[in-house]
Amino acid sequence: MRDREELAKFGITEIPGTIPGGSGQITIRAWEGGPGSTWNSATRRDSVLVTLTGLGGGATPPPSLQLAGDFRGLFLLVVFEPSTVLRELLPVAGGVDVVGEGSPDHRWSLWVSPELIGWEPVGAAQVPVIDLGRPDRLGIRWTILAPAGPAFYQIRIEP
Repeated sequence: MRDREELAKFGITEIPGTIPGGSGQITIRAWEGGPGSTWNSATRRDSVLVTLTGLGGGATPPPSLQLAGDFRGLFLLVVFEPSTVLRELLPVAGGVDVVGEGSPDHRWSLWVSPELIGWEPVGAAQVPVIDLGRPDRLGIRWTILAPAGPAFYQIRIEP
């Protein structure tokens, strides 16, 4: 687990053209990348413009981002590769067709849970073979018995 200092860099800075007690705008940026990566080199990144009020300066201490700004967060979608997508669940006679997609370089299996805590395999490991029009992503299909109650499904990579 990375420590907090490695995940985010925060600090106090001056905002040009502002006065103590005034307002200003900053841009908060986030990106995915390894050590040494930059905003410009990142393939997954997002930013948000934040308006700050009641700025510090001089004898006025700087306010926290939470108290001074309209920052409500930002969303950075990070997709870990290889990844799978559960595309559809289709009712069939006595069961369910579960269709997903994944990298053809790996074997995938289907797991089920009634409560998102205990998971059990219900679909044998297989390599995707259904053509989806993309060479790096192929489809996977399992036909399984219908669950007796609520069910959550996940597709897992197999060693």
